[in-house]
Amino acid sequence: MTKKRAPPPPPPPPPQSSTPLISPFSSSSTLSIAVFLCGICFALLIPPSFFSKILSLTFISNTNINTNDSTRTVSNVASSLTLNSASLILPQILLHRNGEPEPCGSLVTLTPTSRIISQKNTLYEFDSSLTSLLLNSESSVKNNCNAIIDLGHYTNFCDMGPLKTPLQHDHEKLVRVEGYGTLPCSYFTREGVRVENFEGLMKLPPISSPPNSPVHLYAVPAGRLFMFAPSFVGEEFHLTHVKHPEGKKIYLETLSLSPKVFDIHGFFVESEADDIVDRALNQKSESHKLKRSSTGANGYSVSSTRTSENAFDTHSKSAKDLKQRCFDVLGIRPYRENLADGLQVLRYNITTAYIPHLDWIDPSPSLDHDFLTGGTGSNRYATILLYMTDFEKVEGGETVFVEGKSLDPEAPSQGEALEDLRADKRLTELFKRDSWQEKMVSQCKSALSVSPKRAKSVLFYSQHPDGRKDDASMHGGCPVLVKKQKWAANLWVWNAPRLGYPEAPVKADRNANGKKKQKKVAADPRAADQQDQQVHVTFKNRGNDATFKNGVLFYEESFWGNLHPGQQHSVNSFEGHIWNVKVNDKVVKTWIVGKDKVQVFVL
Repeated sequence: MTKKRAPPPPPPPPPQSSTPLISPFSSSSTLSIAVFLCGICFALLIPPSFFSKILSLTFISNTNINTNDSTRTVSNVASSLTLNSASLILPQILLHRNGEPEPCGSLVTLTPTSRIISQKNTLYEFDSSLTSLLLNSESSVKNNCNAIIDLGHYTNFCDMGPLKTPLQHDHEKLVRVEGYGTLPCSYFTREGVRVENFEGLMKLPPISSPPNSPVHLYAVPAGRLFMFAPSFVGEEFHLTHVKHPEGKKIYLETLSLSPKVFDIHGFFVESEADDIVDRALNQKSESHKLKRSSTGANGYSVSSTRTSENAFDTHSKSAKDLKQRCFDVLGIRPYRENLADGLQVLRYNITTAYIPHLDWIDPSPSLDHDFLTGGTGSNRYATILLYMTDFEKVEGGETVFVEGKSLDPEAPSQGEALEDLRADKRLTELFKRDSWQEKMVSQCKSALSVSPKRAKSVLFYSQHPDGRKDDASMHGGCPVLVKKQKWAANLWVWNAPRLGYPEAPVKADRNANGKKKQKKVAADPRAADQQDQQVHVTFKNRGNDATFKNGVLFYEESFWGNLHPGQQHSVNSFEGHIWNVKVNDKVVKTWIVGKDKVQVFVL
């Protein structure tokens, strides 16, 4: 299924008056009413608390929601708000652009007499209304919080335009900003929790201790994903919203600002590490079992500069739990299978390594997939590395970020490290002089490197917040220097539907309006060595059972397409894959793909 973009918005209406809405319950009249009610209470000997609910203030304006194909404009949504007696003012806001530690505008003060957001509004109406509030506030947000590259207006940051806005699963639900006709930003806390409504905004704790301190919000452009914004090495982000399997705290510790690298304390536990290794060793599927690692996006291709072995775990409980936890850490909710690769499990033996590389995949002329994430393409956005074994620094096996600064203040330069290596007889017997492995060992001793520890994990980003490839994320698996096995795994998360899914972006010519002329969707790159394992599956809804009238087909929890009466989908799947049919967000039918090469499932 290919998502459609909204057509370009109509010319914006004339600028709205900047005069705020006047409530019949102004602050002065509210005081008068309160005094009057208290007098009545006293006279009638009725406790004043009886009338406390009357101080619930309602601000209502005309509602005019216009549907414009796939996105909507909210005009003066009816809004209601219950205010406590302490303050009639919304929290003061310091706004950040996604991934940036410093605020981009001056302090923003929003009052209830502004156009406010109802607690009953949808998430998308809230995004639109808050973007409008920020644009119309008396602050520097409009001009200072503009696009990072194309300087201009804050609307240019939230809406990068059809050529730079990837299509997410909820694109058709976005509500355009009143008076501007542009797509809104979404808003997150420093820790990656999305602010979903006005009530949530009111409850946000200030960034510092005084109760009247401002709230920091991080604005994410339409079509983009949240990114953490550290300001110094060692800075921590406590993720109290992410569940730990043993109830412990999960938090990030910043290891590097460029590239952005974090140690994730408490991400997973030793029992999960053991289970992942056991499953990799016992995997029987030809496409998923442990074998020499491959590279590239064009099928199975062995490289002399990647000498590890790898397996894939896509459906075990541990793999599913880790993928869900990974999305929670990254601030991506709900979990979407089409943004995740399977859990890749890696084994390194003595001298084996992987030369420095980017997880961001270079575009392939033989594939229709659009990998260019600075535009509307999709590619690997973030990686979480998991370690299952303990290694000391002298034993090698580190993950090295060759553009990052070492955390060891006494780390040698690369030249000094190379001299030390060549003076070590044992290491000179392992690696040829001037080999890529020898160079890597010197890089691992001089640049930013992370040593494996059991149940340790590391997060890094492969893109900048605006989608451009981050060349500083170049990293590699350092050679193992002792007779010992290193086990690790990685979780890749894409910025938009990944290669192999029907909604994935494809290369296309664009007309003057920015619309894409769709081409055939590329196949999954791993399919080249999986052809003999594929199962052709057809899902049909014959319409005989009214229970499935509004059926929707999902691959596990990833939306695939509507399966209404008379509709069918034919796909290439694999034994053990789980497909669900949902009605009103509830699973009403589950199918598990068997061994037969051709299978038909009927409602």
